[in-house]
Formats: sequence, C-alpha cells, structure tokens
Amino acid sequence: MAYSFQSYLSTAFRWQRGRQGTGYNKMLLFTALWPLPFDSYLIRYPDGSEIPPHTDPVQAGRHFV
Repeated sequence: MAYSFQSYLSTAFRWQRGRQGTGYNKMLLFTALWPLPFDSYLIRYPDGSEIPPHTDPVQAGRHFV
C-alpha cells in the first residue's frame, strides 16, 4: 500500500481495527516504496477473538506471511 509521508505519520504506531471485522487490531510499523515496496504491521489478537482463514489479494508482486 502506498503511503505519503504525511499519511504515514498520521497512521504509524497507532492501533487500528483490522479491515476484516473479525476482532484483530493492526499497527503500521514501516512502509516504503523504494527500493522494494513493502509494508509491515504488528497484529494484535485480543483474548476470545476468532480469525477465520483468509488470503489477502495482492495487486502486484508477492504476499509474504
């Protein structure tokens, strides 16, 4: 996911609800567009959360878990 520096500063190191709506939270740690595009999140699973198996679609490149 591409982030502007201003967008990165407004979202980095802050807990956000996961987009799947299944109870997890995520925190953006790092992202870069060059030399290799990537993003890195810390994922938090609260007690009692249940995460169904899923895959994230990737527009280009590869997805590593």
